[in-house]
Amino acid sequence: MRLLLDNNLSRRLAEILIVEGEDVAHVGSLGLRAADDDIVLATARRSPCPRQRRH
Repeated sequence: MRLLLDNNLSRRLAEILIVEGEDVAHVGSLGLRAADDDIVLATARRSPCPRQRRH
């Protein structure tokens, strides 16, 4: 399952889940921190979900 975490959840949570092998991205890491909900939803619906950039 792919997950796209919104701003109400920590980027650190995304990092932890990635280490555990989950397919997760955080909106902030995708440049969507200030995006409207409809844009975030459209991004979440895309297949495959874009991967979070690792730092």
